[in-house]
Amino acid sequence: MSSQVYTNQNNNPVPIRLVTAGSTDHNPPALKRKTKQENCLLICTYNTRTLASTEKMLDFKNAIETINYDVIGLSEIRRQGYSIEEDETHIFCYYGETQGHLGVGFLLRKKYKINIMSFVGLSERVAVLNLRFENQTMSIIQVHAPTSASPDEDIETFYHTIEQAQLISEKKQFIIGDFNAITGIPKKEENFITGDYGSGVRNKRGHRLIQFATENKLTIVNTLFHKNFKQRWTWISPDKNTKNEIDYILTTHSKTIRNYEVLTPKFPSDHRLLRTTVMVSNQKVIRRKFQKPLPHVFKNEEDSSRYKKKLQENICA
Repeated sequence: MSSQVYTNQNNNPVPIRLVTAGSTDHNPPALKRKTKQENCLLICTYNTRTLASTEKMLDFKNAIETINYDVIGLSEIRRQGYSIEEDETHIFCYYGETQGHLGVGFLLRKKYKINIMSFVGLSERVAVLNLRFENQTMSIIQVHAPTSASPDEDIETFYHTIEQAQLISEKKQFIIGDFNAITGIPKKEENFITGDYGSGVRNKRGHRLIQFATENKLTIVNTLFHKNFKQRWTWISPDKNTKNEIDYILTTHSKTIRNYEVLTPKFPSDHRLLRTTVMVSNQKVIRRKFQKPLPHVFKNEEDSSRYKKKLQENICA
């Protein structure tokens, strides 16, 4: 397995109030924000159904022009390869094993290029983006679960791959994507990983997601905010008669979450886009000027030997 490494300053204004779902963002990027809101990061996840062609990618970028975002985790991009592509406005990272089938990745605004530590694709269903800001690091894990009709073995392989992704991730994690599960209304005994809100009737895959969140001490962000069903559902059936909440955002740091919402880009997908507002202590990256160090003066030979030993340990580490 290989990884691509990049190492922008984020002053992108973001909303912190609740926003109803709709075809456009109620808080477009052009609006001015207060300074206290500038230390937010907008993390999104979206099952696009396909980004296999250049035309589809252009259509997608046009569809999200009116939506405020910083990072979008993508499912079902249907591209083959392991790549990080850069254009005038975005960084596009993706991993896919078969052309026209599955594939996951991320689309970031280009100003975050210097914040990228690494991008790792573990499978066509799980990928990791590691980011560094001045005072902290974080990882975003984009996932796409097998459907509810898939064998239990496929589901267990999927969750095992997520756990592998956690091992190469930072302590602050956001696991986002299409889980193909309905968690339903949270139970009282689950309040250490959920809030009070949900929708639908929990299914078998929903029980498995709750189990995974419990074992890994992850909070399900969708359950933290009071929304009506119109603001919760994330998938619609082909006949338009069934709507379910099957896309989720999980995190190890729920205290940094300020909002969660569902938006509807004008893009041909049966899913809707999830967005969460995350507080980041300081996103500014300071480029320090380095000067040639002054000669080190030791008081005695013992100090000199100790310094040389420590230096050798650091080199070999």
